[in-house]
Amino acid sequence: MRETREAERADRGASATRSGSAIWLIACILIPSGLFLGRYWLDGTDVAPAGSDTPQHVWRSRVVADLGLEALPEFEGTAQALNTNADRPGLPLALAVLTSVTGTDVADLAYVLPAVAAAAIALAAAATAGTIAGVPWWGVGLAGVGVGASVQVAFAANGYLDQLLAGSLLLAAAAAALRAAGGGRGVVLGALLLLTSWLVHWEFALLFTALLFVLALGCLPASIRDRRAGRPIAETPSARVGAAALGGAAIGAAGLLWGTPGGPRAPIGLTRGAVERHLARQLPAYRWPATVVTALAGAAWLIGDRRDASRPRAAWLLVPWALLPAGAALVYAAGRTVPVQRSLSFALAIPLLGALGLVGALGWLRDRTRPVWAVVGAVVVVVVLVASVSIAWDAWRTREPWSEDRQLARFQALGAYLTAAGRPAIVVVDGAPGPEGADPHFGTVPVLRRLRALLPAGQALRTTVYLGDPDRLLADAPTSRPEVPGFDPIAGETWRSARQLLGADPTIVILRSQFGRVDDELREHPTWRSNGGVAVVDGPDPTSLGRSEPPARPARASLLGWWAASLALLTISGAGWSLRLADGAVAQRLALAPATGLAVLVPVCLVAEHLGVRVGGPAGIAVVLGVTFLGAVAAATRGPERARGRASSP
Repeated sequence: MRETREAERADRGASATRSGSAIWLIACILIPSGLFLGRYWLDGTDVAPAGSDTPQHVWRSRVVADLGLEALPEFEGTAQALNTNADRPGLPLALAVLTSVTGTDVADLAYVLPAVAAAAIALAAAATAGTIAGVPWWGVGLAGVGVGASVQVAFAANGYLDQLLAGSLLLAAAAAALRAAGGGRGVVLGALLLLTSWLVHWEFALLFTALLFVLALGCLPASIRDRRAGRPIAETPSARVGAAALGGAAIGAAGLLWGTPGGPRAPIGLTRGAVERHLARQLPAYRWPATVVTALAGAAWLIGDRRDASRPRAAWLLVPWALLPAGAALVYAAGRTVPVQRSLSFALAIPLLGALGLVGALGWLRDRTRPVWAVVGAVVVVVVLVASVSIAWDAWRTREPWSEDRQLARFQALGAYLTAAGRPAIVVVDGAPGPEGADPHFGTVPVLRRLRALLPAGQALRTTVYLGDPDRLLADAPTSRPEVPGFDPIAGETWRSARQLLGADPTIVILRSQFGRVDDELREHPTWRSNGGVAVVDGPDPTSLGRSEPPARPARASLLGWWAASLALLTISGAGWSLRLADGAVAQRLALAPATGLAVLVPVCLVAEHLGVRVGGPAGIAVVLGVTFLGAVAAATRGPERARGRASSP
């Protein structure tokens, strides 16, 4: 009878574990995705996706999808408007293969990519929490939802799409590295995830590589003990983490140097005024008192209990990650201009530590007080989670679109006009720098990015901007204003870009919104024509640029379909590989599937492009099918090592 009762309890426990895993997996997908899709479901929301950088990602991804990676030109100048971000090929390759399989345009995927990435981030954060002893299934879900639907992700989703993808890869790499440090699988997967993050956003990958070496250093005492006990050096925690970090970084950096259109280069166009404006708008949204308290509680919970090595190991990785913004602030205070606001949105360890702090606090109440107080604590945890998601929603919902509706309509009409003309195009801009240098690019950046995002790939590559006087452009000369700080370098670079098109009979237009002297120029040049918003210096009659209608808002069913298809593609592509290469329970390995799918697809697409296979075309479908099939074969061969993986799970 006793054996029967014990078997029944074991069955009930296994059933509860399976149910709990299903609940947190579903929550990590639906809650963050719902938050980021909700913006575009609401009436009254601007049509264009959020983020001033989003059109930059759209046009360069369309070039890769339609023309191939080699068509993306390298850029070595300093004018941000002409920057192609050729040293970050990961996002364009990912969007190219998504378009090939789903049949969706890159511009449409820009609406749903934040929701897809947020789900991948939430699942990876849950898998990371699952590597830590003492975190129950609901704590795993709390960590996933708390990170995926956090303010950090909301600000990263505001146009920083490559950072968003890198966040999912690096959180998954954190889970793999912590498993590897515990003796389980994770070295190969961690290296693969880190490799791809170098191709997506190498600056953040470099920072995370340093964090992995900090983790390896923190594991050094345990590694020395293991070595003295006779374990091979390669099997010690420090060596396993170091192998993942070194292997991923070395191969990723090599791929970046020799496999991409442009080599790594430091960010351009960053000013202290821009950093301070971003910080002034973003800092209040982080709700620092509550954020700091819960994160400190999480750090204390990890550090305070050394009965299981998984907690201090996690502390060695998560605490330095959470402190990166403090380090960036110190560097900024010392006089170096660094994007402090980006370090804040990258510090995904802060909400993860906050979730762990709530887990630790609720566990303390359960073990040391009456049951009623544990129930009260559980209610408080739910309230805190709801409040956190609500704060992230406010941050996301209030981000500005890349263009408000009327302006977007004008850009669409201009894009249609330039496309119909079938000639290279030069847009003349002469914007003011604004108060206290609010626009150090003189209007060139928003004009060219928005216009290129609305053009076919070939036309986008044949469209550029000229800063200055249109008469100077017609004379094939730059405009010089040495009395205006920062003007001449940008004007000189845009002139060099424009003069490459002058011999090909380009269409030349002036935008009234970015050129204050349009009426004076039209009076001086009666042959120039205008429809009010655009003056045509040289080109077809602008009557087709008449009244433009605001563009239609994407249908809700379309948004849902784009999101589901994109997330499913990444998940299916990575499921077999994560089951084979990751460690822990099945649910936690599957949680890494979207990030793993991205990690496998991007390098394969990079190799395919260099072999002459354009992954934005039908060949992209073959790439996805091949990756998925090989992953399924790899998962089927996991059997012999399954026991060790279970033994290493906390």
